[in-house]
Amino acid sequence: MLTSLLPLVLVSAGQAARQLGWLAQPGAGTWLQFLTLTVAALLLSWACRPRADGRDTGHAGPDTERTTLVELALPLLLAPFALLLTASFLRPWFVERYVLYAMAGLALLTGAALDRALAHRHRLTPVARALAPALSATVAVAVLLPWSMYLRSPDSRKDNTVAVAQIVRVHAQPGDGVLFLPARRREWLLSTPDVYQTLDDLPPARNPAASATLQGTELPDDAIRRRILAADRIIALTDPPEQPLDTTAQETAKRETLTKYFHACRSSQVRGAEITVYTRSGQCAPASGR
Repeated sequence: MLTSLLPLVLVSAGQAARQLGWLAQPGAGTWLQFLTLTVAALLLSWACRPRADGRDTGHAGPDTERTTLVELALPLLLAPFALLLTASFLRPWFVERYVLYAMAGLALLTGAALDRALAHRHRLTPVARALAPALSATVAVAVLLPWSMYLRSPDSRKDNTVAVAQIVRVHAQPGDGVLFLPARRREWLLSTPDVYQTLDDLPPARNPAASATLQGTELPDDAIRRRILAADRIIALTDPPEQPLDTTAQETAKRETLTKYFHACRSSQVRGAEITVYTRSGQCAPASGR
């Protein structure tokens, strides 16, 4: 088994920097989410604790099962978050989608806490006892649904490719060049060929299909510099300012040439991206509004 996986491990290790290079350090919001999740998990675990006098429903079984469930669910929920967040002090590795499976721990803790609450419903009034199952289901939905909905929304992603394409569509003019800084951001427009194919992609040597890669391969830095200098207008698609800059010769050539020979006309920011229109002459035409 290990022998058969070795080629995959070696190839993946060689591509790790390229595949994870887009990640930034977790911000204060991410740490606050983790703190909130930790507090919620501890409260749910506390709600599942056995009674101090050893009496619960009159049987030892439910208490033991809940304790075992908490011992499984608590590390399942918190350990993946804590591990990747801690590792990100050395190298950014954290993305919510990478730890999505850990949310099963939250579901288990919620279920165990509600199970313990329902075990005591005999102490309630008849009306409250009848409503207890429906109330428990409502609580479960209230705890689990917001996170599930968040992960399915554009806000859960590091970038918004639809918004990027829309801004390029508005500002692009026939014959404009396009630069992706860094090159892996070419994926922002590859999913919208109606926008991408109207632009002159300045750096690539071979497109993704020809090079059998996700984003294509780019020309050497000298050739990139010449291609940029031959253009009058360029739309640059870059990471937001807080993202670390790639230090390869090709990416450095793009940034230095734009800064030295072009003027920034207008810039727009969307989630995870910045789109800037540059001109060689300094004369900024209005947006096309396409």
